[in-house]
Amino acid sequence: ERGAAPAERVAVSAERGAASEETWTIVVAARDPGGRLAKAEISVGDGSFVELPPPASGIGAVAATWEARIPAPRPGERPTVRVVDAAGNASTRVLNLP
Repeated sequence: ERGAAPAERVAVSAERGAASEETWTIVVAARDPGGRLAKAEISVGDGSFVELPPPASGIGAVAATWEARIPAPRPGERPTVRVVDAAGNASTRVLNLP
């Protein structure tokens, strides 16, 4: 079933970079040893997922790092990132960032 692969299929980590009261920089690193990465998306709170700009290394690599500036979450909201490989396998992580 598409998208139902184990979470380890696409390994994702994310961290908060520079932050201000209005924006955060989010850095998403992903690795898919058995395939090629296609895209990364982010959602904040109950919002829809929005695709991040392509990584500097381009799309279709085994490993990639995306960086994006997002509006600072409101208290209680946590960003969620989702990375999808070319086969449609997805891995989603809720970011527990200060």
